[in-house]
Amino acid sequence: MSEFPLRAPRGSDADFIKRAQGGSAEDWAAIVDRYSGYVYTLLRTFRVPDSEQSDAFQHVFVELFKALPQLKKVDVLTPWIRQTTLRHAVRVRKRATTADVSLDDVEYFVADQNLEADLEQAETAQIVRDAVQTQSPKCQELIMRLFFDESPQRYADVAQAMGLKPASLVMTRQRCLEALERALRARGIG
Repeated sequence: MSEFPLRAPRGSDADFIKRAQGGSAEDWAAIVDRYSGYVYTLLRTFRVPDSEQSDAFQHVFVELFKALPQLKKVDVLTPWIRQTTLRHAVRVRKRATTADVSLDDVEYFVADQNLEADLEQAETAQIVRDAVQTQSPKCQELIMRLFFDESPQRYADVAQAMGLKPASLVMTRQRCLEALERALRARGIG
């Protein structure tokens, strides 16, 4: 199974935020589920020490929870989460080194080529997860079984698990991948 959950409830960030602003614990949990892998990836990418990552993770989501009442017209939380995580990572690094945080610290993150590549990969992975979550439940399951499970499964096994004939699995896979491709293009990938 992938490090990042794909089975978070379907819906847009704006829908989850609106309902979470109204007090829905289920929608708040859906936001946390949707972005937990992304936040941990950012924390590693921004080189937050392993011993600090759990606290930093909690900090990001506490800040998001506190910001919920002010969030308006948010279609995607990725930029907000990235910025909040970066700022907190700089503070954590400052505490760890007891040095003053300066603009150079932020520039270090921005100028580091490995960091830039890692960040781009993390953001692309989040976009793919978001796009997969917009697909039908059948397509989500099929894509996850074929491309995200740790141990590859044979088509015949996937077809049986999903209650499909092997021949129809190929056609279903094609339709699902075409729909996923459209969703990715709409998000600027492809």
